[in-house]
Amino acid sequence: MLKKILIGTCSAIILMGCTTYFATSTAELPETSSSQVLSPETMVSQMTIDEKLAQISCIWKDKAKFIEKDGSFNPVKMKEHFPHGAGCIARPQDTVGMEEPTPSKDLNDATVVRRLSGRSPEDTVKLVNEIQKWMIEETRMGIPTLFHEEGLHGLQGLHATSFPQSIGLAATFDPELVEQAYSIVAREIRARGVHHVLSPVVDVALDPRWGRIEETFGEDPFLVSQMGVAAIKGFQGSDDLLPEDKVLTTLKHMTGHGQPEA
Repeated sequence: MLKKILIGTCSAIILMGCTTYFATSTAELPETSSSQVLSPETMVSQMTIDEKLAQISCIWKDKAKFIEKDGSFNPVKMKEHFPHGAGCIARPQDTVGMEEPTPSKDLNDATVVRRLSGRSPEDTVKLVNEIQKWMIEETRMGIPTLFHEEGLHGLQGLHATSFPQSIGLAATFDPELVEQAYSIVAREIRARGVHHVLSPVVDVALDPRWGRIEETFGEDPFLVSQMGVAAIKGFQGSDDLLPEDKVLTTLKHMTGHGQPEA
């Protein structure tokens, strides 16, 4: 369990960063047969700086650079803008960064229209498969990318199940029920071809002036810890290897945080 928690947590740290244009490398990898696999140490030693930078980058708001208006994947544009791929593609089910620009307004302006845009499960799977195939076959290193989604109290996407907010789930005082709920969320995320979720929130609600109280499991550290463990078990399971209906987790935001400091 601890091993998988660390893997999921470290993934978020490794995959943060802004995407930029990386120059194409002309270096060649040694010949390998289909039965040979390069060790991580060997692979890293043969990567260029640009390829390493690509692996610690995450694409979210730049998705319009390789996804067309109709939602289709454009491999030519992908090669142009991200020749070495990327370590992470954020939230493949949404269309953030692809909408037409809108006038900037104050968040308290009543005329602001909140939009929920996204892809169906079928369209998301198709997009994920096409991008992953390109990453493996068209980049020099052939390293798959890691897709992630949001799942605080349900997958944040079209046609997904939404459970009560975390504060409501904690009010059940029932870790087994919470584990069952997050196991459903895990299945819905994994069914779309995604292996990583930015959840659960294990911040402790220390000050009511902090504006994200509803995302926490409450003010009691013990209850927060019990609900957090239950959520992780629901998402990841209890096996060393990730089952086919589970996803890696990232505990957030700053584990144990929950007071206004900014």
